[in-house]
Amino acid sequence: MYKAKESKFLWLLLLITSLVYAFFLDGVYQLLAVVVAAIFAVIMFSHYTLSINENSITFSWYLAGLRALNREIPASSMKRITFITSIRQTLALVELHKGFRVKLHRFRPDGYIEELKSFTDLHQVDKEETSFLKQDQ
Repeated sequence: MYKAKESKFLWLLLLITSLVYAFFLDGVYQLLAVVVAAIFAVIMFSHYTLSINENSITFSWYLAGLRALNREIPASSMKRITFITSIRQTLALVELHKGFRVKLHRFRPDGYIEELKSFTDLHQVDKEETSFLKQDQ
C-alpha cells in the first residue's frame, strides 16, 4: 500500500486568507469565512492511499481520519495510463473508458510507478510515456 499526504502550503495560505476575511467581515459573511477556514483546515490534514491489486487499482481519500472516497478501478475499465516524468517526480494519469481521469503522484514509498507499469503490461492496458526532461540532441 502506498500513501500520500496533501501539500500543506496552499491550504495554509487559503486558511490564513479566509481567517483574515473573517476578521474584517460582519454577520453572515463572517460566519461563512469561518466555515470555509474550517473546511481548509480539515482538507490540510487529508491523505490518500493507493493499492495495486491483481486485477484492479484501489484509490482512497481520507479526510480527518475518515474514508471520504474509495474508488476501485478494474483493469477492464482503463483506457490508458500516461506516465509523465519531470525533474522532481513521475506521475501517472489513469484514463478510463467512462468517467474522469485519476492523477496518481506523491505516493510513498517509491516504486508505485514501476508496479503500475508492470500492471499495464500484465493486463494489456495502453501505456504512454512522456518526459519533460531536457534531452540531448
